[in-house]
Amino acid sequence: MLEPYVTRLEDGLWVQIRPLGPDDREALKEGLTHVGNRSLYERFLSPNHKPTEKEIEYLTHPDQRDHLALALGTLDDPPIGIGVARCVREAPGSNIAEYAILIRDDFQGRGAGLLLLAHLAELALENHIDHFRGIQLVENHRILKLTEKIADPAARTLCEAGVLEMLWKLDPDRVRLFLGERREPTSRWKAPLEWLASKFGMNGKP
Repeated sequence: MLEPYVTRLEDGLWVQIRPLGPDDREALKEGLTHVGNRSLYERFLSPNHKPTEKEIEYLTHPDQRDHLALALGTLDDPPIGIGVARCVREAPGSNIAEYAILIRDDFQGRGAGLLLLAHLAELALENHIDHFRGIQLVENHRILKLTEKIADPAARTLCEAGVLEMLWKLDPDRVRLFLGERREPTSRWKAPLEWLASKFGMNGKP
């Protein structure tokens, strides 16, 4: 799935999932200002971690082959960034990739995380990745419960005190259950010129 995918969250909010790229650098940095210390700790396993410019550069330059990354945002103009998800193969051609997801605090609990993770899993499966590996805090029940909706635990290792390594086998059938119905957004979300053309029959459609 490298084409933008428009659907709705559980509460009806229009959103779009699309590949993450270099143009998202500033949006990613702005989005991180809406992520609390707890969420950053769960994501980076380091208290009060703030991604460096070098990390931002890496995060916004996935090759979409061995490093897959997706962004989730609203259809506002400009869009509001909701979250990002990525997975990176353990080695070129490997069927195992380490995954991570981050949703800004004010959009948590609205189904955004599961929607984005399902799309990342679908993209991974399309690229012959069928296992996700995660390094997570033992107390991070949120990501564990999220992942078990689309995958089965294949191995569990306690790396160090409080840190868990989980290997998950993706389930394609369950992944498809959480992609959200693909929709054509209402006319007010279309590009203004496209909407105007369709309104006056200038685009070849009645």
